[in-house]
Amino acid sequence: MLPDPLARYHHRPRGAGTAARRRARKHRAPPQRRNTDRLLVRKRFPPRSQSAGRLAALRQSGITLLLATNQEHRRARYLMEQIGLKAHFDDIIYSAALGHSKPSPDFFRLATERTGVLPGEIAFIDDMAENIEAARQFGWNAAQWTAGATLGGTLPVFARPA
Repeated sequence: MLPDPLARYHHRPRGAGTAARRRARKHRAPPQRRNTDRLLVRKRFPPRSQSAGRLAALRQSGITLLLATNQEHRRARYLMEQIGLKAHFDDIIYSAALGHSKPSPDFFRLATERTGVLPGEIAFIDDMAENIEAARQFGWNAAQWTAGATLGGTLPVFARPA
């Protein structure tokens, strides 16, 4: 008999009291389904009014704003259309569409090709240090977003000397 390739995903109860826990779960009411994804997004993504104003000012000055993210197709569409990030960004560059995710060099290569500009003309803000490092290695200007950061405080990092 061949081994089951999915065996590691099958739940195997172990330890004392497992049968009692199973019986207790069996008689419990099913948990209420919550859209935790929506809760997380609403908490995390809507730009603060100050940031939204800065993004609008950047777009009005002729700067193209793109959202670069590791997402699958439906989630990317949800972010742009349902959450309303389309109002703040010109487009979205995401991992499922590129076939590579950050911090892969291929993500940054394909994203650069899609923007149609040189790597040194791209300003990139991300919360993951490994993504910042990968972007810099590809020639992007990059700054790390940290707790308490503001867009106004982060943008001067990209200012070019006069």
